[in-house]
Amino acid sequence: MIIFLITASIYSLEVTAALTNTLSILNAEGDVSWNMLTAVYFIFVTVSTVGYGDIVPTTVLSQVFIILFLMLLVYLVGGKAASLVEAHSSHEEEDIVRSKKASRWGIVCTEKSISALLALNIRFPGAATLVTDIISECTNNTELESNKRQEVAKWQKEFGEGRTNSFFLLEVPTWDLEISFAHLAAALYDVYGLILVAFLP
Repeated sequence: MIIFLITASIYSLEVTAALTNTLSILNAEGDVSWNMLTAVYFIFVTVSTVGYGDIVPTTVLSQVFIILFLMLLVYLVGGKAASLVEAHSSHEEEDIVRSKKASRWGIVCTEKSISALLALNIRFPGAATLVTDIISECTNNTELESNKRQEVAKWQKEFGEGRTNSFFLLEVPTWDLEISFAHLAAALYDVYGLILVAFLP
């Protein structure tokens, strides 16, 4: 639609408006061989690398219209190109940060600790998942970038403070307890600040 409107405007300016002898260079016979506006028109067409094409506007108004259109086009394309370059450079910075993070690594589990985790998982189903979740949360909290301030949620702060705690296996007296696991866990937490993970009778 835009191309049609531009073409129709150029055609109507070419047909209806013919200003003559505007800053023209005349030849020996008095005919116009070149004028200043045509020179400016060819400069703009050359600089904007649009090309001359088979149909060239010959009237003053159509050449002025083309010059104004080329100026607008150069402005719009230049602005879009600058925003594309800026978007590309910001993605490059993120890729650099991501590649630096990927190059930092450390051994989390040796064969001995993997075997211990598997044995613990057989004895207490889900224990390996709990331990690996704790390890991954600890590494995620310690790898926060200093230049990217992230607000840590309340539960993450509590978890970070609690990760210094230790796991203990305690033997409980063998008397019958008429209390549910949930009530026992709540009581131990309220009184001693202990978190009960599992209870084997």
